[in-house]
Amino acid sequence: MGAIVAAWSTYGTFKLESNWSWRIPSLLQATVSVFQLCLIYFVPESPRWLIANGRTPEATKILNKYHSGTEQPTELVQLQVAEITGAIEFERSLESASYLQFIRTKGNRHRLFVVFSFGFIIQWCGNQLISSYIALVLTDIGITDPETQNLINGGLQIFNWVVAVGSGLLVDRLGRRFLLLTSLIGMLIAFTIWTILAALNQQRPNGSKGLGIGVVVMVFVFFAFYNFAMMPLPIAYVLEVLPYTLRAKGLTVFNLAQFCSGIFNGFVNPVALEHLRWKYYIVFVCALLLWIGIIYFTYPETCGMTLEEVSQVFDGREALDRSYDIKDMALAEANHKEKVMAGR
Repeated sequence: MGAIVAAWSTYGTFKLESNWSWRIPSLLQATVSVFQLCLIYFVPESPRWLIANGRTPEATKILNKYHSGTEQPTELVQLQVAEITGAIEFERSLESASYLQFIRTKGNRHRLFVVFSFGFIIQWCGNQLISSYIALVLTDIGITDPETQNLINGGLQIFNWVVAVGSGLLVDRLGRRFLLLTSLIGMLIAFTIWTILAALNQQRPNGSKGLGIGVVVMVFVFFAFYNFAMMPLPIAYVLEVLPYTLRAKGLTVFNLAQFCSGIFNGFVNPVALEHLRWKYYIVFVCALLLWIGIIYFTYPETCGMTLEEVSQVFDGREALDRSYDIKDMALAEANHKEKVMAGR
């Protein structure tokens, strides 16, 4: 939504011959942040954070509200509370969490690779060429009118929003790996065609309107596949693969990867586009091939799993045995409570 407001407010003000041509879009974006700041206080607290801070009754109440809808905790909720409590206690029994914890076990090294590579992938698969330098891309194919460029950008942002909302509804139905791989393969195909059309267009003395339109179509197809996974998944997937004690640090690593790729995009992309033109697109075609291989071989599926079950995927047998012990204890406790209640 923010991108839509930014794109269309820019279209509405780009003819203004004063500083308000950029001030108005900036102020509108700041207004949205004010709404976020006000509404954040109505978001329920994380049950894991509550349990970690000794507020288990509050955590149970939240889980009960959203997972069972009854007044008394169900067996499912009791099991979830026991799993979360056991996982947090186990993680606390280890050495105090630090960034070094990421390299001390095989499971954590795997997590570190997934988190850092994902942060880099979502910013370095070709999307930043359009997001930040759409004017250069369109100018290269002969679309030089500023108003037309702004209209294309505005339409693209609305299109992105529609696809992102639709794909968000499919995350738990199709699974994480399917979304990621489909997204990257689709982007690879679209970017390859985009590169070929841009190359053919450049070879024409005066360009070709048809080839230029083809490039614009491929840009929309590319972003359809990008939004299919890269909008709804990143933060959710990163949080799923990280244990509670490393979650904050893992998000920092994730954001660091995005920051590093952003620096590259900011300093290299405009210079490379100006000098290499369509040839620079080949770099991203190769990058997309690499990302597909990385995700296929190293990114596990987490759909339908609790965070405690995901740890079994990374940490192996030890986490599995611990999970069975926690579940047995939780079920025994739940059965005991049911017998006590029945005796009354």
